[in-house]
Amino acid sequence: GNNNHFDIVKLLLETNIFNNPFHKHIDILLETLIKKNNKSIIKYILVHHYEKINNYNYIIDNIIKNLNNIDDIIYYLILSKKIIINNVLILTCIDKGYNELCKYLYNNININIFEEHLFRIIKKENNELFDYFFKKHPDCIVSLKKLLKEMNVSYNFFQNIFNNYIQFFNKDFPMIDLCLKYNY
Repeated sequence: GNNNHFDIVKLLLETNIFNNPFHKHIDILLETLIKKNNKSIIKYILVHHYEKINNYNYIIDNIIKNLNNIDDIIYYLILSKKIIINNVLILTCIDKGYNELCKYLYNNININIFEEHLFRIIKKENNELFDYFFKKHPDCIVSLKKLLKEMNVSYNFFQNIFNNYIQFFNKDFPMIDLCLKYNY
């Protein structure tokens, strides 16, 4: 796995010998592949040898948190029911900027922890995901008001909120103060 020898890894894992000793080391191989950012062999192992992974919760968590541009792997794991959708997965996808995957996840799970999701979306200043999240969960306005008072955002992010969601703010909310803060 160190030198990206896909054919050798495949041969060793698919060798049909009784109690193949290489299967016992698949977790170590995956940890090395994660460190080397070798997505192609990781994908191969997840598709063809997933059942041989001993500590799959740790390995999958490690893959998701340490590799970038792996939304395709996450989709595969979800659709093949090898992982379940949970709050930690969604928050990690927000942090990684996997907008389409986040939308899929939001459509397939009910969440009631709005503030942490909004906090991460606002922190990333992800207008696309913010628009989707707010339209799906307009009752998060209470959390949004609180976060807008506490956090600093870019002019563009504030402009999106002001232009598209002003109707959700009551007159008691200090919108004028925020407009002055962002020179809007």
